[in-house]
Amino acid sequence: MIMVRRRNPRGAHIVEFASVLSVGLPLVICLMFVAYECAEFYIIRSAMERGAREAARGLVVAYNTSGTKKQTVDWITTPNFIASSNQFTVLWDNSTPPTYVTVTCAYPTDGSGGLQPFPGGPLKYLAAAFDMKNISVQGTFTLPIQ
Repeated sequence: MIMVRRRNPRGAHIVEFASVLSVGLPLVICLMFVAYECAEFYIIRSAMERGAREAARGLVVAYNTSGTKKQTVDWITTPNFIASSNQFTVLWDNSTPPTYVTVTCAYPTDGSGGLQPFPGGPLKYLAAAFDMKNISVQGTFTLPIQ
């Protein structure tokens, strides 16, 4: 009887793992960076929407108190998100019987005002390659004056 010796497949497993790792690891790292940028976008957008809501409420309260329509929002600052009143745009609408105030709070994508540029971090090079520098992150809120 002839004994056939089985080969140990350990070497083949190591080669397969190395080939999968060379393709899979960069893909996983890229997906982690994309997830980070998406989370940062969501956080910035939430802060802009909150700032717009607070500004609209404050403008309505100021209008009900004094009767003047303010065009600037200079009482709201949020560290790392809202640095100056230049980020707010105020629009008063008198065309319908209830007057509306619309406030837009925009994040400066170029990093002006001491804020971090967005998109930034590890994907800023991809953003430049795919012409994503003009991404506008803003929050808008409309409130009727009652």
